[in-house]
Amino acid sequence: MRHLLIPVILSVGLLNLETPFATGQSSTALSDVASFQATSSSPIWPNCISGNAVNGGAYWRFEALNTEPNPWWRIDLGKAWEVEKLTLHCRWSDPSGPPRLNGATLMALGPDDYTKVADNWVIEGFRQSTEEGGALYAITIDNGGEGWNGVQYFQIGGIDPTDPFGPSLGVPSLTILEFEAWAQVPVYDTFINGVTATANYTAVHPGVSPTFLVDNSGMDDQSTLLGDPTARHYRVSAENLWVTPDNPSEPPVLTFDLHGIYDLDKIVIWGGDQNEWRQPKECLIEVSTDGETWTALADANAEEAGNYTLTENDLSEYLPLPATDTLDVDAVAASHVRMTLLSIYRPHPTTGATNYGFSEVRFYGTETSITDPIPGDADNSGTVDDGDAKILAAYWGMTGESIVWGRGDFNGDKKVDACDAAILAAHWGATRAGESVVATAVPEPGAFALLLGLLAGVSYLGRGR
Repeated sequence: MRHLLIPVILSVGLLNLETPFATGQSSTALSDVASFQATSSSPIWPNCISGNAVNGGAYWRFEALNTEPNPWWRIDLGKAWEVEKLTLHCRWSDPSGPPRLNGATLMALGPDDYTKVADNWVIEGFRQSTEEGGALYAITIDNGGEGWNGVQYFQIGGIDPTDPFGPSLGVPSLTILEFEAWAQVPVYDTFINGVTATANYTAVHPGVSPTFLVDNSGMDDQSTLLGDPTARHYRVSAENLWVTPDNPSEPPVLTFDLHGIYDLDKIVIWGGDQNEWRQPKECLIEVSTDGETWTALADANAEEAGNYTLTENDLSEYLPLPATDTLDVDAVAASHVRMTLLSIYRPHPTTGATNYGFSEVRFYGTETSITDPIPGDADNSGTVDDGDAKILAAYWGMTGESIVWGRGDFNGDKKVDACDAAILAAHWGATRAGESVVATAVPEPGAFALLLGLLAGVSYLGRGR
């Protein structure tokens, strides 16, 4: 059994994994259809199973036994695909990495009796750090621009186990860190693909990065319906996730760039699935249409910190795990989403250390355009209604830098007061129809009473002047 993730310091940087898909929304997208597919191989080095080469990460690898005279590795893509390109990663943690894959033969085979669908390809181009041009541990092969039509199986072999890193040196002959096959797959209709992510804290480990939260790595839908909110995340030790180092001095912050303006419908979160002590609990989720001015989403957890309390992941099964939270956000306009993590469910049971982790975060909505907000529309829903009145009431009387539009400060004076109530009342029912703003709604009884109370405050302050 693999050990659970312990962040370690390495002398090399994180592998630079390419993001091969375009941002935005479309009916299909380029996806790694090799991910978690069935593999087989010649005898292996202990614990270096063939499936390690398609687990989506940059740490675990496949290594053939060095006494095997004809080492090989094979993948079954499950059906025939039109594969546009392959991305191969060699071992990067020692100088023998490139020679363990350079010179190998790549075969592409169809579904019927392993018939070749293209000429064999000799893998080459990996470089050690001491070679001219510097290290190159990942290469892309596209069969001379033709790709591979109708391919179901890829096989790699042909490495001589005695030259240059053979049994005399006690190392494996054929080693593949990661094998990726890129083909067009259908996309869930409201899934926002190509999101990028950054974090103010990230544990130093090759399988850990905020990028892994948004690149679909580890997900079981990469060869079916990409972006499926019911998809599951594979638990692979130390791979395809983001975690912080122990005891961050400030709250961890994740910032997601959607690369466009969207009316967000929901945010789906797969909680940390490695250890029970990395489970975020309370968090503050904010949105922005420019990446600079932030608006907190409506409070969904009452007296608890932040505005959302996330669900603890159930780690009782070592299986692909479903999402832990689906957050409905009511079509709020956003180009960026920021998550500030404020607490965890429990610290490390032995050391007492605090750290945080997620496995995947996905966003859903429809692309829109930037428009000026409607005065009084605190939640940017496109209508001034009872939701905005409730936000105004929740932050009534508060002041400070944290008091922004999304908390009822409509005139930008960093406080929520009678002036903001007057703005909301004056625009009550306003909604956006095309490029114009029209009034159509009537306050619900509870919201109407709330408005009367706020307007009474306006009147009282006016008489006292």
